[in-house]
Amino acid sequence: MDRLLLRTRAAAWLAFFVLCLGSWAMLYVMARDMGVGPLGFPRMSMDGDMAMGGTDMTRLLPLFGMWAIMMAAMMLPTFVPTARVFMDLIEAEIARPVGLWGLATGYVWVWLGVAWILAGAQVLFVRLGLTGVMGQSLSLWFSAALLLAAGAYQFTALKEFCAERCRSPMGMFLQRFAPGLRGGIRLGLRQGIYCAGCCWGLMAIGFAGGTMSLLWMGLATLLMVLEKLPEIGRWLTVPIGLGLLGLGTWVGWLALTA
Repeated sequence: MDRLLLRTRAAAWLAFFVLCLGSWAMLYVMARDMGVGPLGFPRMSMDGDMAMGGTDMTRLLPLFGMWAIMMAAMMLPTFVPTARVFMDLIEAEIARPVGLWGLATGYVWVWLGVAWILAGAQVLFVRLGLTGVMGQSLSLWFSAALLLAAGAYQFTALKEFCAERCRSPMGMFLQRFAPGLRGGIRLGLRQGIYCAGCCWGLMAIGFAGGTMSLLWMGLATLLMVLEKLPEIGRWLTVPIGLGLLGLGTWVGWLALTA
């Protein structure tokens, strides 16, 4: 059992780091090939035209592929605290290693669903003229609304409910535990929903600065990871909310005076 546990732990962390690094590498290549700068805006070619690459970013399926890779890059790091807690159950011989793979599978399924929703939203925003094809906002009012909505959500009971279950998943694991792969998948689905409820605001503000902005993705990932850490996460929710509200108010003022 000890040998199996060690092998499972090593394989799980190896797969985790490979997926994380691979996802970020793919995003960098995609941004480069589409001619997108670090801030998420298309670069200008020598003749003054915007370099967009050969990908049609107004269609749902290509956008879903892009968002799926973004979910892997941004949300896999936030899975670390959850995986560590489940490994404690394996060490206590309450759960089996196969349950960990089920947990990860359910978690990934939820974020693939989120990727589909965000891809659909981006198609709608492009058609309405609110964002460009790279997902960057074309309206200061739209940017302000996103920032203010995300900031206000930080102070809601739903945000606190979901965030606490992301920081301390052990209670839910013990209450809802079922052995085997299927049991792990059900736990992963539930935990993924909590995670989506906790993080959707920080994901949505990507439309304010460009969904292909590596700078935004890196900052959002860092904030989401820190916010889920039990030791410091609960102290960051309010400052993040105040920061988003302040930024949204400033952008709204720019829109009003433009």
